[in-house]
Amino acid sequence: MSDKPVEGIRIYGDPVLRKKSRKVDTLDAKVRELVDKMIIVLKKAKGIGLSAPQIGENLKIFVLEEKFLTGIEGVKVFINPSITEKTGKYLDEEGCLSFPDIIASIERAQSVKVKATDLDGNNFEMVVSDLYARAIQHENDHLEGVLIVDYLSPLRKTLLSRKLRKLAQGVCNES
Repeated sequence: MSDKPVEGIRIYGDPVLRKKSRKVDTLDAKVRELVDKMIIVLKKAKGIGLSAPQIGENLKIFVLEEKFLTGIEGVKVFINPSITEKTGKYLDEEGCLSFPDIIASIERAQSVKVKATDLDGNNFEMVVSDLYARAIQHENDHLEGVLIVDYLSPLRKTLLSRKLRKLAQGVCNES
């Protein structure tokens, strides 16, 4: 994950990141173009995942870079995802491409079951754990307008307030 903003990625403070995303009704050329753009931006950023709101589109789509999650090359596309089960809990550090240079300890479910549709219109269901489950929960949060800062304690938010203000003002990577 880059510690500098990558062109095309919306940064904390952009109102699009706080909006709930709309369901994708039709898998048309526009959706395919959006997914292609998301994959290009994700690879450029060297991130694990990217949601449509992070590139300015409030649609229920996210992509995950499989090589970081399974060791297999490829990008998994999730359209209209729904997390149907969560089990266990674990605390780990998490970053976000919309929050360059910020890492936060966040408690998430250890395992999740997710249902979604792929780019070919096929419905699928997965049960995953650990980092893969964390990535799905993180990206799914983006589709609901929820950000990693929403999980922080008031003290941690206060400690990060200067960095968050600078991000919101478009000034990154300054102490």
